[in-house]
Amino acid sequence: MKGVVSSDVSFRRMGAGRHVFAMEQVGERVAGCQGLSAVQKDALGAQVGRALKLGREALAVELAYNQQKEGGSRARGEAVVIDRELDVMITDLRDFVVIRSRSASSEVAQAAARIEQKLFRSGVADVIRLSFEDQLGVMEAMIAEFDGTLRDDVARVGLERDVARFRARVADFAEELRRQKTELTTWDQVMARREELHEASCLVVVMVLSSFLDLADMGAMEMREHILAPLREQQARVLDAQRRRRAIGDVNPETGEEDAGAPSPEDADAPPVMA
Repeated sequence: MKGVVSSDVSFRRMGAGRHVFAMEQVGERVAGCQGLSAVQKDALGAQVGRALKLGREALAVELAYNQQKEGGSRARGEAVVIDRELDVMITDLRDFVVIRSRSASSEVAQAAARIEQKLFRSGVADVIRLSFEDQLGVMEAMIAEFDGTLRDDVARVGLERDVARFRARVADFAEELRRQKTELTTWDQVMARREELHEASCLVVVMVLSSFLDLADMGAMEMREHILAPLREQQARVLDAQRRRRAIGDVNPETGEEDAGAPSPEDADAPPVMA
């Protein structure tokens, strides 16, 4: 996003946690400041509130991105649960077919043998070890066989209910994978949220400065510095880390404690996350 005020304000980029922790304090100090008019408090409070909203949204996007980067996206939440259920279903279907292939009824035994030969010739390991997308393709092919050339054999063996349950769960699995894919968080989204937050915070600083225009009024200057102190503290920490050539990291937005594992706002070259 093209800068609105940030290009004119010396305000270092920092993690969303630092923004939120500092802005909470700024908002409290604005509300309790006796040197601001009601109009000024309302305007500043609204902008601080906007910055806090953007900060919390940025934290949520960063969390989603980092979970993906660390392997969370490959787990895909509910898809993992469904995948495990389907693995059990496939194994049970195969075991049932094998048992029925030994039936005293030649008709049932032959039907079971055809299902086993068609779908389970190599067992189930090669299927349940596939990636989610590949396994989905195989399972949909299995359902096509169950509903097509093997339809009568499924009825003879007595697998109608099991196949119906399998078909329904495969549909759930497909829907979950589609949903997860559309909700994948990208690095561009992380950067866009950070830029919005940075601009909003810069505007808070500008508005605070413009609320105390009499530079000779020492009382007013003290109030100004009191309001901006939480932001200045976080800015000082970022500057210190930069000077020491250390990872900048972020802070816990609730406590202000340094979080070494938090993403660096300077990490603009982070690799893309693949689904």
